[in-house]
Amino acid sequence: MSVNLTPEEIDELKEENRNLRSEVKRLFSESRKLLRERDYGRMMSERSKLTFQAKDKLSQLVFTEKSRLEKYMNMLLDNTPDIVMFFDENGRIVFVSSAYLRRSNIAAIGLIYGKSLDDMLKPVVSEEFLSHVDEMFRRAMEEKLTTEAEQEIDFGLDGRLRSYQIQMTPMLEDGEVKGSIVTFYDMTEVKQAQRDAEHARELAEQSTRAKSDFLSRMSHEIRTPMNAISGMSELLLRRDLDEDSKGYARDIKQASANLMSLINDLLDISKIEAGRLEIIPVTYYPSSLINDVVNIIRMRLAEKPIRFYTNIDAAIPGMMIGDEVRLRQILLNMLNNAAKYTEKGFVSLTITRDDAEGDMVTLRIVVADSGVGIKPEDQQKLFGEFIQVDTKRNRGIEGTGLGLAITKRLCAAMGGDISVESEYGRGSVFTACIPQRTASEAPFASVENLGGKKTLVYERRMVYAKSIAWSLENMGVPHRLTSDIESFARALREEEWYFVFSGYGLYDRIMPVMELAERECPEKKRPHLALMVEWGSEKYIPNARFVSLPLQTLSISDVLNGAPVRRDCMESALFTGTRFTAPGTRLLVVDDIATNLKVAEGLIAPYKADVDACLSGAEAVELVKRNRYDIVFMDHMMPDMDGVEAALLIREWEKGHGCADGRPPVPIIALTANAVSGMREMFIEAGFNDFLAKPIDVSKLDEIIEKWLPREKQ
Repeated sequence: MSVNLTPEEIDELKEENRNLRSEVKRLFSESRKLLRERDYGRMMSERSKLTFQAKDKLSQLVFTEKSRLEKYMNMLLDNTPDIVMFFDENGRIVFVSSAYLRRSNIAAIGLIYGKSLDDMLKPVVSEEFLSHVDEMFRRAMEEKLTTEAEQEIDFGLDGRLRSYQIQMTPMLEDGEVKGSIVTFYDMTEVKQAQRDAEHARELAEQSTRAKSDFLSRMSHEIRTPMNAISGMSELLLRRDLDEDSKGYARDIKQASANLMSLINDLLDISKIEAGRLEIIPVTYYPSSLINDVVNIIRMRLAEKPIRFYTNIDAAIPGMMIGDEVRLRQILLNMLNNAAKYTEKGFVSLTITRDDAEGDMVTLRIVVADSGVGIKPEDQQKLFGEFIQVDTKRNRGIEGTGLGLAITKRLCAAMGGDISVESEYGRGSVFTACIPQRTASEAPFASVENLGGKKTLVYERRMVYAKSIAWSLENMGVPHRLTSDIESFARALREEEWYFVFSGYGLYDRIMPVMELAERECPEKKRPHLALMVEWGSEKYIPNARFVSLPLQTLSISDVLNGAPVRRDCMESALFTGTRFTAPGTRLLVVDDIATNLKVAEGLIAPYKADVDACLSGAEAVELVKRNRYDIVFMDHMMPDMDGVEAALLIREWEKGHGCADGRPPVPIIALTANAVSGMREMFIEAGFNDFLAKPIDVSKLDEIIEKWLPREKQ
């Protein structure tokens, strides 16, 4: 059926249709919004549920962790050996650890709740300490301070005192004091360990004192006969004996010197172990020290096919401040060690300087040798005591094994160190670095007018040739080194030389060459001639200077400057004559052993002084009262009255009567075989003026007499 609609109706229908569509769209949009809100609500509900579950789990975890921590805290407080107490602001107990219950034999903690600290401590401490505890509590509560105390307490009242360190600390909450914590740290075992350590230290000190006393006695007992042996051999050397007899006497004296060296090593290591090693700085001349050491080692190497040469830096200060005696000991130990383990080849001594801060310099001492060398695994053992490495190979070599150990300790005591490099079978190099203070800016050696001191060296022994070249270069001297006669002759023709250094054995070869050069070039000045000789081998040669090997910068500079060559006599190690006489002086020698008196009188005889002798301290005191002596040599250990007692009596007499006429007190020199550390100070304090050890060293005796005898009597 058809319906006829008017245009207006059709337009109305279209409008309604549009409105319906818009409504449908709106309803659809609202429906989707409601669906989203529904889903969001569900999501939030689920999230809230999860949050509640998480909070519940977290609460359970916190509770579990808190319970676990409380468990461990309770375990800690139950098992700690220290007593811990908590007190409220009124000083009443709110907690105590199980250690207190165990120590005090209290069955349950409830029995002590609410008690005060005074109530708990009153039965076990004194009233005085209780007052101190009250003051600690006051300071904790009022001043918020942690305080400490120490006390021995018997909490169980069973007679078992224990040592406690007591600490009281305020408990704070938001800055307010709510009580205090008192901890009793059990120090019983620690205190016992300290007492044990103190007892062990006392025993060690007693042992050290006993050892020192033993060494003192042994030093005296050994040195007394050694004084007779060494002294008698010295007196024999002064006699007009045949060469064989003199050789025997020299051997005896050298053997006694070697034995004394071993004894001194033992004494030194004992001083070091006892912490009584003394480093005594003095002003000294390195030139004298080096000459002494070189002469001693040169003598020891004389019977071996060994070249001994030295390289001494000319820039070393000419005067230094340090322990000269210990430095000499270090040098001798290092060189003796090289000499001992080297049968052929060379031994060398090199001393240079490294600048330090201010007036300090470091001496670098290098001793090299071509000896047996040291295995790598043995090098760390070298500086140990009583150790001789590779004993199978070195079985025939004498020594205590103390030399390098002492050297290491001496270097350390002077602020230095020593090290070693070695190749087994090829030799070793020992290097010691020792700080010293400069006493003078003047160098060890210098050459005047360097440009006019051109020097030609002819030497076929390469170790000596290189050493001389090193020294000349070190001092800045223009030079040329030749090792064959043709090169030497060519150099003479080509240039003009101020000095020629050559080996003594080459004299017959060089003189014809020098005379020929002089005839060929008469306008050239003939160079001065210096011949290098092994000590004691030279014969007189006109217009030639002799310089003993090993050469070093000081002896070379003396030659180039035209000064007398400073050389200590090689025999000084065996015999040192007197440098002056003192007729008209009167000396007293006191010793309870007749042989020692005979030795002392014989050693003093060359001074041409009048010598009195006696065998006891009491007799010495009477002689001093009756006679006027210039020096008294007093033995230390004598029966009835020893040297110290005698010296004290002499000094007392001088105060009252002996020096009434204005004369000075008589110099008393301790003449003793007791040479352990600390004896010098003891003698000086007892009124002695100086100290001379037995066996008597003739050079030391000479120094002592020169020092204490008035100059006008020498």
